[in-house]
Amino acid sequence: KDDASPGYFPFMLLLCNKKSGIVEGMETLPPKPDLDTMYQTLPQKVAGLLIKNNYLPRRLEVRHDILLLLLPDLVKLAGIEMIKSNKLESIDEAVESLFNSL
Repeated sequence: KDDASPGYFPFMLLLCNKKSGIVEGMETLPPKPDLDTMYQTLPQKVAGLLIKNNYLPRRLEVRHDILLLLLPDLVKLAGIEMIKSNKLESIDEAVESLFNSL
């Protein structure tokens, strides 16, 4: 009997400083036990990264609509402006650098 768990593609939560390009926080998120459960953990994960790295941005630019739905309470409480942006050069460069290092 094979008890191996089925594989999955993890998601990555990545916080970058837009001006400096510095990665301020990163966490891999497995979609376990399911995708909805992972999404529900996003506000806590974002808050945890901000606290752990002592990082409080004035503005949070997000690419995906799900973050606009899940983070408004957190950003309001922290006094952070949140906007949607399809162009996140710092994030794209950080992701490219991560893939190139693999």
